[in-house]
Amino acid sequence: MNVLIIDAHDGVREMLVEALTQMDHSVYSAKNDAEGMGLFKSTSIDLIICDLDLSYPNEAIQALPCYWKYGKFDTAKILTSVRHENLERFAFFVKAVALPKPFTGGELNAAIEEAISKTQPELHA
Repeated sequence: MNVLIIDAHDGVREMLVEALTQMDHSVYSAKNDAEGMGLFKSTSIDLIICDLDLSYPNEAIQALPCYWKYGKFDTAKILTSVRHENLERFAFFVKAVALPKPFTGGELNAAIEEAISKTQPELHA
């Protein structure tokens, strides 16, 4: 499965790349939305793991629709954030799975399974 990680924190991004690579996924990573959008447009992505800075909820909500401009509505999505109070609401809005930080490897696996089963049941089987 092709996974795109978008997270401004180098350590988190590197940890996710390593964990997902060990799970036999092809992993692409970006430190911001602009880099992520470039990879999203040029690569067949099955799952996006995107960190939201919910310190600025208006900016976060404006950034989310950019992933729908290119007709890839079936891409599974996981949203992460250290600020948990609005994460579930944002995830519901974009049909994503909420994964509050910090999270364990088991929680990451469960979120991946849930996100894939919601959008691409043939990959989940």
